[in-house]
Amino acid sequence: MQELIESAVEFFLESFFVQIKSGMIRLIMTLIELVSKGMLGLFEEPLTKDFIQTGMMLGRILFVCTIVILMLDIVEEIGSMKNEQFKAVEWNTIIINLIKAVVFVEAAPRGAIICLYLVVDSVNSFDPAPYLNNIPNAPEIFGLIVIIIAVGGFCIVTMMRSCSILIQAFTAFLYVPDIVRGHTTSMGNWIRQTIAILLTFFLQYVLFFQGLVAYFNFQYIIAITLWIGMMNVSKFLDKYGMSSGVTSVLSTGASVAQGAVKAVTTLAGG
Repeated sequence: MQELIESAVEFFLESFFVQIKSGMIRLIMTLIELVSKGMLGLFEEPLTKDFIQTGMMLGRILFVCTIVILMLDIVEEIGSMKNEQFKAVEWNTIIINLIKAVVFVEAAPRGAIICLYLVVDSVNSFDPAPYLNNIPNAPEIFGLIVIIIAVGGFCIVTMMRSCSILIQAFTAFLYVPDIVRGHTTSMGNWIRQTIAILLTFFLQYVLFFQGLVAYFNFQYIIAITLWIGMMNVSKFLDKYGMSSGVTSVLSTGASVAQGAVKAVTTLAGG
């Protein structure tokens, strides 16, 4: 009788912990799905679309203003040039820069959002469920706090990435004056920063689920290490010149904005 009772209790506890594991996995996947859909849903909102369109409109206005200033500068220089010097003006370079600026104004904001969708699709193709479902037991109850913190941290950094892309798409217009004037490194910096934001999101996703699998395998030290790495991906990338933080996006935009303000001020003064 005692053996029967012990077997029944053991079976009950085993079923109980399996149910806990299944419930935790379902809860985690549900939260991640909600955050992912909410992140993409942000860019489907009419207000967000209008916000992006406003940035593109500002880019077009700055483009026209910068062209006017550029033409005034060229006319002023031509007045003091001889025929031989006039021929030396790099008209091909000027036209190419104008084309670059037009393409950047129209394509950069849309391209950033499209790339975000592509990255989300790529990470969604990585299904961690088979790795988690093959784990026979659930972790101890005391580990619940750790995994709640990890999931919360993942949700926060994921939402930060969507905000970063939104800011990146809107502030693209600030780079237009530099591109028109031939400082195409500004365009390269914008592209590099966009790639860094998307790469940060991808790495954080991968590290989170690697930590999740390690956690359910009772490898708590490895799981916590991976989750700490997840929270610090942007700092690691920053060491390689791939800054992806919201603060960096704003500071870079502010520095480039000085050129835009200077261009408009010059036009007004002229």
